[in-house]
Amino acid sequence: MKHPTEKTKMAVGGSRVLALLAVLTLMFAITASAQAEGRFVYETCDPQLPGGNPPSSFALENWFGGTFEVVQTCGSPGGGIGIGEAAPESGDWGDFEATIPNTPGGWVESLTLSASAGGFVSNSDESRIGGGEQWLPWESWPAPGSGDNSRYFLLRTHPATASEPLWARGTAAVHFELKCPFGGSCQPGAYVVARYIAATEVDPTPPVINAVEGALVSGDVLRGHQALQAQASDVGGGVRSLELRVDGAPMPGTAIGGCAVAAVENSSYKGVVAASPTPCPPSLSGAWDVDTSAPPFQNGANTVQVCASDFASSGAPNTTCSAPQTVEVDNTCTESPVAGGADLSAGFGGGASGQVTVGFGSGTEVTGQLTGQSGAPISGATVCMESQPAGSQSVGQTVATATTDSQGHFDLEVKPGANRRLLVGYRHDSFQIAKTLSVGTRARPTISLSRHKIRGGKRIVISGRLPKPDPGEHVLALQGSSEHGHVWLTFKKVTTNSEGIYRTTYRFVKPRTETGYRVRVVAPAQAGYEYVTGASKAAEITVRP
Repeated sequence: MKHPTEKTKMAVGGSRVLALLAVLTLMFAITASAQAEGRFVYETCDPQLPGGNPPSSFALENWFGGTFEVVQTCGSPGGGIGIGEAAPESGDWGDFEATIPNTPGGWVESLTLSASAGGFVSNSDESRIGGGEQWLPWESWPAPGSGDNSRYFLLRTHPATASEPLWARGTAAVHFELKCPFGGSCQPGAYVVARYIAATEVDPTPPVINAVEGALVSGDVLRGHQALQAQASDVGGGVRSLELRVDGAPMPGTAIGGCAVAAVENSSYKGVVAASPTPCPPSLSGAWDVDTSAPPFQNGANTVQVCASDFASSGAPNTTCSAPQTVEVDNTCTESPVAGGADLSAGFGGGASGQVTVGFGSGTEVTGQLTGQSGAPISGATVCMESQPAGSQSVGQTVATATTDSQGHFDLEVKPGANRRLLVGYRHDSFQIAKTLSVGTRARPTISLSRHKIRGGKRIVISGRLPKPDPGEHVLALQGSSEHGHVWLTFKKVTTNSEGIYRTTYRFVKPRTETGYRVRVVAPAQAGYEYVTGASKAAEITVRP
């Protein structure tokens, strides 16, 4: 607190300088507007807040033996906080200061308040009020008897720095003076009070995510319901909310901090205000139990983030999100409504074989049994079968389901197709057991001869097609055998075009006697073509001398 004579010098000599400082700080505000800083209004002395929420720190000093007193009626309609004259005065001075604390790590940018003065029995009384002695000149405001007056004071647009004078770095405050000059005769009753003191607090510090843990981020393949816990902390306004985002979409169950806020409407501010410079809790925890089989989750890769926000009543709050974490979800196996399955057997041909090769265009059957931990059969459970092309890394697709009978038995039809990997499984919520099976299918290319009887030394056209999928640019072997022979010899290799078609010619040598041959095309197992080795039907040709 300065001595009154120092304050008087500041009021007389510093008004123009401080007015210039206010202009310069406003210019700085324009150049710094791109900074991302949270803002909220902290209000004191308003009957709409619990107990009127008077300033938490205020002090009164009586100079030269004066008898001035604190006026504090913030909880009453029309009330306020300030200074009053309690006894006759002459040559005495009362000085009252209500401090407006900064939010931790931030600063008070501006003050808006309403004030009134009155009860002056003689014209000798003088009163004045300032929006903060560090930044504003003293003014004889409000005028006695003028009623409630509202004013806005811009205090600063940036945090205090070491280059600023000490008096300019202090905490924001509202000062009131009431005095009776020497030679005056002042009677009790004079007062000057303020109400609806709305401070715009700047909170530049975002929350910190301290922990994100649980099954949802375990790194395992996820199915059904999964749990996650997180915790965040904040200096400044505190943590207002903690939410889980999946692929950028907020999930239900956002944790909301118990913040000391209220909606007000008065001559200084209309909207939600904070009743403390730290209205929200300094730390907040959240817990979620999410169903990965429901949107926004999808099978495959998903991103998970936890985001914490502090409190803001003006503009966007400060928000911090954890680094996106990729989680793998696989709920392709249809969930069983019956729980209790613990062991699953599955194989081809009524046995335990996990691999089978079938002819082109042929299917097969998978059979098996589901039992519980005690070995007892589980009836009425759903068993799924997923199919994935051999060599593919894509998520499998459910192609069949079955319901177990009274002995836990099931059978699943495997339709014709290319080589594939089958996953036969049982899933109840997040629990899944499965068996991996393999089906190989023989390739069946086609062959066509332009002629079936020719003379030796002449050419024929040999053509055909390789079946889908991905039939293009694969090597085929043309083979020949005698009419009744069992040994096949490769006589030429061909490559299919992009549509799986091949076409070539071959010239037969002159035989001594009329000779019959068989010709076929063989598609060997090869990369990029998911069939096992298979051959076409044989085409017959007779070659005459």
